[in-house]
Amino acid sequence: IHEHDRTGFIAYLRSLPSVSNVFRIFNRKEFYSVHGDDAFFVARNFFKTTTVVRYIGHGESALPVVTMSRGLFETVLRELLIGSSEHLVELYEENPRDGWYLSRTASPGKLGAFEEELYSSFEVIDTPVVSAVRLTVHV
Repeated sequence: IHEHDRTGFIAYLRSLPSVSNVFRIFNRKEFYSVHGDDAFFVARNFFKTTTVVRYIGHGESALPVVTMSRGLFETVLRELLIGSSEHLVELYEENPRDGWYLSRTASPGKLGAFEEELYSSFEVIDTPVVSAVRLTVHV
């Protein structure tokens, strides 16, 4: 990422309201990124180490970042939205002309925006299941 792009992204991210239960994910086309406290959450809970945390920017204003593959992104979504979390998840995408924008949001009670990602690896959803029960009474 070019220095100008980094500076613009950091400024954009810091312009967003700080809300403790909002988990922001950025779609970078080839991978996903999380920043700040969200980066440390992913590092500790999914990588089990903070050595995966990198920084963009310089000095005290440097921003922690963790990148995620598509598979890890889906796992994190499941944990945040189906697990025991009370997070609101926001996914941001970049428009080359207008910059970053909020493309989708979801919460534990409202999963529709991420339905494809949440259930993509669960083959049971696409597989019909038939079961039978036989009851007999012996007198």
